[in-house]
Amino acid sequence: MPYELGEDLHGDVEPQVGGYPDEATLWLREHAALVVGDVFLAGERGFRVQPDSWLAEGLTHDDLRERLRPLVELPVEILLPTHGHPILENAHETLESALDS
Repeated sequence: MPYELGEDLHGDVEPQVGGYPDEATLWLREHAALVVGDVFLAGERGFRVQPDSWLAEGLTHDDLRERLRPLVELPVEILLPTHGHPILENAHETLESALDS
């Protein structure tokens, strides 16, 4: 990766752990927003970790949730998934719930 996790990038953007070693989520500190990409979905079934069919071979949901667990340490107020609507209310609780289910 051309950056380190937690490093300050231009515009107050900070890469955080992603679903896979070559992926990152992006923490937008000024907005308390977390851009989560494809690792989470927000749709009819709520905000959740990506489905089994999207997991890399040999990776389990338990592995993925454990890898993403450090994200709950951030004071998240907004979640921005690639798939689905943004989470603009109760974002931190929504993130925790997705990682606990």
